[in-house]
Amino acid sequence: MNKPTLADYGITEGDVAKAQSAKKWLIVSALGLMVLGFVFLTKYEKTPYIWLLLLIAIPPYGPIVCYYVLKYVWCLAWPVYRLVQAFKHATDKYEKWWIRTQVSFWDSLTGRQFEREVANLLSRSGYSAQLTPASDDKGVDIILGNGTIVQCKAHKKRIGPAVAREVYGTLRDHKPRTAILVSKSGFTRGVIEFARGKPIHLWDVKALIEMQKNRLKAEKGGYGQACISE
Repeated sequence: MNKPTLADYGITEGDVAKAQSAKKWLIVSALGLMVLGFVFLTKYEKTPYIWLLLLIAIPPYGPIVCYYVLKYVWCLAWPVYRLVQAFKHATDKYEKWWIRTQVSFWDSLTGRQFEREVANLLSRSGYSAQLTPASDDKGVDIILGNGTIVQCKAHKKRIGPAVAREVYGTLRDHKPRTAILVSKSGFTRGVIEFARGKPIHLWDVKALIEMQKNRLKAEKGGYGQACISE
């Protein structure tokens, strides 16, 4: 994924500055419409358009409705504004994507945050991933659509064979096709040896970052063997 540029959208820095000014004008106009709607509401209480006045005049929905209506009209009237908004949306999407390709991002996550991010990454990569409740998860943090179970570990040190044996026990109890053990700190050689020949895939942060980089090309139907930093 490449970082969006102004040239990609045929706009300039000046267009962005004008759009920013227009946004301030839209906010002020939305507040003005809300006040105007409130005035009409108090003056014409029995108007057949009472529902419209209520929608416009009642905060906090009034300013929000007015703002988005004005924004829509402005986009139709000034195509450049629409292009600037598309550029900003693409830039925001890129930045959210890029930060997840950094080791520091994954290292900063707590246990539950780590589970949630892994589940979201799997979903964005084309898999059906369901996050289990935080309590009483029975050794399963995420369940994929085909029954595959995922266990996430946010330990600061590499996890040992005991965790892998626990996952293998859960695997045998639940009888899914396979299991994925995800560790943001990596695995000891004992874990790698234990998982060899078993339906357990080992994913570390390197594997997650690689998936994030290639998620738009991810294919459904197989996980392969993820990269493991030894």
